[in-house]
Amino acid sequence: MPVYIGMVSQKGGVTKSTLARLIAREYAVGGWAVKIADLDVSQGTSYDWQARRLEAGITPEIPVERFSSVDAALKATGQYNLVVFDGAPHSTAGTKRIAQVSDVVILPTGPSLDDLKPTVLLAHSLVKEGVDRSKLYFALCRVGDSEAEITEARDYLTQAGYQVLEAAIP
Repeated sequence: MPVYIGMVSQKGGVTKSTLARLIAREYAVGGWAVKIADLDVSQGTSYDWQARRLEAGITPEIPVERFSSVDAALKATGQYNLVVFDGAPHSTAGTKRIAQVSDVVILPTGPSLDDLKPTVLLAHSLVKEGVDRSKLYFALCRVGDSEAEITEARDYLTQAGYQVLEAAIP
């Protein structure tokens, strides 16, 4: 049975697809059989990324498939060690389903309150719907070089009761 990692967000443009691809690529380099399930069928960012990689002959090859639902994606994951769900922006029933079936759920967010608040509200909503809080991890993305801003963002998230990944992504 594969390990499932879900990428979910309340907002678009928070580096959700970037993180999904980064994780998939690193595990693939490590020898894992990896697949990205792109659940944002209207945009297909990860799907388009795969096409560019294939055209350029970049290895390792990482299968990416578009799915309209999490359950459809689950039916096509049996041969993989890791499946990364690249969810659509905005909280939907699909977002909840990704969180329910994933072993780890990553919520990317920027360091500003405009980004933090809706992402924390999404996490609260997932917990209220029965998702185990211990599998939710926030990733600070699009951060500047202000350590004070990063620290304030970390404090905001930990005071809300959530885990924050150690590294922050510029």
